Amino acid sequence: MSDKIHKIRQDIENFYRKDFLKDQIIAAIYARVSTPNQLNNYSLDKQVRICRERCELMGWKVRYIFKDVVTGKNTDRPMFKKMMEKAKQRKFDVLVFWRLDRLCRSLIDAIRVEKELREYGVALHSVMEQIDTTTPVGRFNFRNLASAAELERDLIRERTKMGKYASALQHKWPNKTPPLGYKVRDDRKLEINEKEAKLVRRIFKMYIETRSMPQVAFLLNEEGIKTREGKEWTARAVRDILRNEIYIGMFKGCRC
Repeated sequence: MSDKIHKIRQDIENFYRKDFLKDQIIAAIYARVSTPNQLNNYSLDKQVRICRERCELMGWKVRYIFKDVVTGKNTDRPMFKKMMEKAKQRKFDVLVFWRLDRLCRSLIDAIRVEKELREYGVALHSVMEQIDTTTPVGRFNFRNLASAAELERDLIRERTKMGKYASALQHKWPNKTPPLGYKVRDDRKLEINEKEAKLVRRIFKMYIETRSMPQVAFLLNEEGIKTREGKEWTARAVRDILRNEIYIGMFKGCRC
């Protein structure tokens, strides 16, 4: 009986020594910024430095550093994809990031990423939120934090929408780029750009004559006329002009 107990104890010790108490935990750091302002306030180097300090504190060896300068609305980011590929290859044990919203802003994405990384044997570690997804409680806390990140994004989107609506009610253009045929004055109100307006009127006239958006695009390209962005015309670009309600004095149902 004592031999069996000794063997069981030895097996347990070997298991923990192999999977949990191995000499070196390999870490990867992920950092992201999405706006020029964040480059100053939450710079990539600053995020990486903080994450490195945490890894040193935990005794983890940093093998990879992934840095993205793109929006966080989804996970379609070049270095994020590279990080997930390395995780799939089981090249590191824990992914360290400064804050959860640097990794994901969508609850659906966050839960999916956590589940996928867990299948690869990779844990998540946030410096600010103290996330530890190796335990049920840690995964519960992770989902709560992911929900808060998604709520924040939804509130920002709602405030932005309300701000644009208020600008439209004041007859001010709420977007960055005015529609073709207009320019934005200093007071954010639209003013006709005569050169572009002639092109808009011509596009409407050409469509009335041809009844074909592809044909209108073809004729414009034949004459060497480019879009505002300097590209060739397409049927879709012509359609966007013809269906833009701004040309009849409407903006998303509100009189301008």
